[in-house]
Amino acid sequence: MTTPSYAETGLTTLVNNATVSVVSGWNTFNISSPYYWDGSSNILFEFCFNNTSSTNSDVISSTSKSSNVAMFNLSSTGSDNGCSLAGFYSETEQPDIRFNYTPIMDASNATNKSAVSYLTTGDIAFFYDDQDKALVKIQQTGGTNLECVNVSIDRSGSSALTSPTWLDPTATSKISQKTFYITSTNNGNYDITLIYKASEISALGGTASSYKMIKTPNKIQNTTASVGAQLVAPTYGTFTSDGVTFHTYTSSFATFSGFAVTNYAGSLLPLNLISFKAIKNENAVDLLWETTNEINLKEFIIERSANGQDFYPILTKEPAGQGAQLSKYSSKDLQPLSGVSYYRLKSTSLDQKSEYSKIVQVIFGKKSSISLFPNPVTNNKLYIVSTGASSINEVQVIDSKGTVIKAFKFYADLNSGSQSIELDLNELPIGNYVIRTLGNSQTEVFKIQKL
Repeated sequence: MTTPSYAETGLTTLVNNATVSVVSGWNTFNISSPYYWDGSSNILFEFCFNNTSSTNSDVISSTSKSSNVAMFNLSSTGSDNGCSLAGFYSETEQPDIRFNYTPIMDASNATNKSAVSYLTTGDIAFFYDDQDKALVKIQQTGGTNLECVNVSIDRSGSSALTSPTWLDPTATSKISQKTFYITSTNNGNYDITLIYKASEISALGGTASSYKMIKTPNKIQNTTASVGAQLVAPTYGTFTSDGVTFHTYTSSFATFSGFAVTNYAGSLLPLNLISFKAIKNENAVDLLWETTNEINLKEFIIERSANGQDFYPILTKEPAGQGAQLSKYSSKDLQPLSGVSYYRLKSTSLDQKSEYSKIVQVIFGKKSSISLFPNPVTNNKLYIVSTGASSINEVQVIDSKGTVIKAFKFYADLNSGSQSIELDLNELPIGNYVIRTLGNSQTEVFKIQKL
């Protein structure tokens, strides 16, 4: 393609087809190699017909504009069937052109590619691969606005690499080859979900639900010491989309850095957490844990959540410092949440390494007789089952801003004893929502995710 005299300089040729047999309707032109468009630079199309004289058969779909937006030439003004543009005319008819594109990150070969989103409290951002499958989900839950969040895959692949010795001194465990590096303008509270295809972590071996999430202050591959690192037992999930199985790992943090998953079952800390329990005691919750091998330990922090994902600190305990001896601890949550309270124990060392226990739960009041599945929603269908006296007569879908964006009304047979509802969520974009069920005896609220 020769850049016409009226066009700007510095153009990059993406498609240069010598001959094309056009068809009625839309004609598709594929570029031969990926090109990352910035979304604002001009795009120029030049095409011509092989007629030797003007004809009314060369019809192109177009849209009228108020100013000149196109240039054209007739065969009579040029020397090579209208392609040389030796002379040209301006035109207010803009040819209709549409673009198909793929997101910027490629799950299979995305090293050093990145994507950016702007986040404030309550906002959710998804980052996708070239198959339109989510790779990472981030939701800000509080604190200072994160603002610009940059997610990059700094190492890609589907193999399993030997864990670095700062993580596993025996070098017998594995770490995912694909790792993420995430930065933000500010620090703030957020939930992060790492999404891996089954094929990307199968080489780790073991059980996918038992994998832990690694967080390091720098890129995983550049980390040489465990200072500031965290090893987390995340919330695990799985779903299938278009016949492909995915595994999800979710946890809460307040700073960004490097992320990966590992099958390492050990500890970053010189600490052996024997047990962590939450026991209902009248109107309070007793929190009990036992440890051995306490060395250079700074503190224990008990965190609580209403949904099993968004955790907030409620209690802090200094370690007994008994070394290899057995240490027993107890604390009490005097104001547990109504319904389900989730708890986890965070152990932090003097050099800022930290680990989380498994999540335990306590239920106050009547457990909801309403259940939703699947969650995450992967096929646009959400099913709600109600048993007992809590018949549902309305279901509301609420977005992240608290707005009811969809409502479904139903006839509830109070004598049936059970109720099954199917909701079509095809019109909803990918994201997180709140489902509110209204019935004759109670109102329930649930969080769902649509992928």
